[in-house]
Amino acid sequence: MATTSERPEANAPRLISARTDHVPQREKFSYWNEVICRTVVDLDCRPIEQPNFEASIGGFDVDGLGVYDIHTRAHLVFRGRPEITRMDSDALIINYVSAGSLYSEQDKRAVDLQVGDGAICDAARPYFLRFDRPLGCISIKLDKSELRHRVDSVDGITAQSLAAGSTLNPLVFDCTRSLIRNMPTMTGPSAVRAADLLKELLVATLSEAIRRSPSALSAYRGAALLRVKSFVEEHLCDPDLDAQKVSLGVHLSTRYINKLFEVEDSSLVRHIWQRRLDRCAARLRDLAWANASISTIAMELGFNDLSHFSRAFRRRFNRSPRDYRAAGG
Repeated sequence: MATTSERPEANAPRLISARTDHVPQREKFSYWNEVICRTVVDLDCRPIEQPNFEASIGGFDVDGLGVYDIHTRAHLVFRGRPEITRMDSDALIINYVSAGSLYSEQDKRAVDLQVGDGAICDAARPYFLRFDRPLGCISIKLDKSELRHRVDSVDGITAQSLAAGSTLNPLVFDCTRSLIRNMPTMTGPSAVRAADLLKELLVATLSEAIRRSPSALSAYRGAALLRVKSFVEEHLCDPDLDAQKVSLGVHLSTRYINKLFEVEDSSLVRHIWQRRLDRCAARLRDLAWANASISTIAMELGFNDLSHFSRAFRRRFNRSPRDYRAAGG
């Protein structure tokens, strides 16, 4: 079974160590399955190379964090509903590959990880891991309580590469390996401070991954487009409203703003014109504006060329402004 060495200091890390080399061959895999379940999280491990199976685990546990250096022969790992029911865990499992390769699957996403890369598994939901050859893996168990009020939902970044496009991932990988090597020689207070530093790095790299994720980018673009449209609505009556003025007002480049409008098959200038025409049409239907001339309505909404306004209005509403008003819209 995984062993721990006691430390006198309160909240100090507890060292973890277990191997299969002293276990009879026929019992190695069941022993390993029990070690993993008790040390990391409840799993259903199934062998691929049972006759020659060997594995080892080292590392440490500290409040809210577990770091485990795992070396094992090929096998499959399942965390399904039965395992979640037996031992619920409000934690994230972050697997970094130190040797070999690892396939990780969760939430209908999958990723093949190579050395230096990692991926998140949420222990609250089913996931699957596979390694077809000997694997070196650093598994980090991070309680979600460490992320509360600091990191948005990680649901959108499970089973995705943490290394792709990341500046922080190499720091986390190197820091984790260094902590595993040096933790046995650290004093209690130094060990706790080092573990806290790793927690901060993990929070930062998870936040970075969330910002890079497609769902987060989509949400950001949606919010940016809404900001642009709100600015346009507020300044629609300004005859000088143009792309440059909007760009300065929302602190986004005109090129980026037009990229935002591509999802609607439109552009910023076209949107401004359409919204002005729509606002004109609304006033032509409104009895409160019945005594205002069409030219007054058009000029108050930023049109300074009445013939161009009439042509644009006809293209959009299939009738002239006068006929549109006469028909009540």
